[in-house]
Amino acid sequence: MSNFELTNPARNLRVSKTGGISSTIGLSNSALMCASIYIHIPFCQAKCDYCDFFSLSLEQYGGAYSAKGEALLDRYIERLRTELRGTLDAFTASAASSVRAGAGSFVIPSVYIGGGTPSLLGARRLAFLLDCFSGYGPPCAADAAVPGPAPAADGGERPEITLEMNPGFGPSRKDGDEALLDAARRGGVTRLSLG
Repeated sequence: MSNFELTNPARNLRVSKTGGISSTIGLSNSALMCASIYIHIPFCQAKCDYCDFFSLSLEQYGGAYSAKGEALLDRYIERLRTELRGTLDAFTASAASSVRAGAGSFVIPSVYIGGGTPSLLGARRLAFLLDCFSGYGPPCAADAAVPGPAPAADGGERPEITLEMNPGFGPSRKDGDEALLDAARRGGVTRLSLG
């Protein structure tokens, strides 16, 4: 279980989580709660000398596409998705209960998936993760001048989603460029960050 605290004084917002979900959210004169999300994928094929970010080299597990590496990535993404869905559900419920009955909503204007090397997830895991965000768009009113994301396949709106990719290690040697990029596009990724 992770611990976090999120505060946004402009919206009189405080959300905290320690172990299980416990949150306090106050919204001042607004039925809309916005929160952008950063997701850290802490795995790399190899640790680069210049990188100061937390990451684990998959070389110690036989590489990203070894049986051990694949199993580690599977476990990580399954637990991440479970944690993420629970947190998003809690934010949604808290936003709705913090304002007049039925008037609240929780919106994610943007998601940034960084690392590490998120493209090592491959197409299947990336699609599994991105599915969490369907229905949490569009951008908040403050961001209305920024073009919004395309609707999801199910008709729900998605936030703007950025996927970080390291051109030296992928996008994904196992799935191939086309499969990974197709999963990103279908999952609502609107921006790639290379470097």
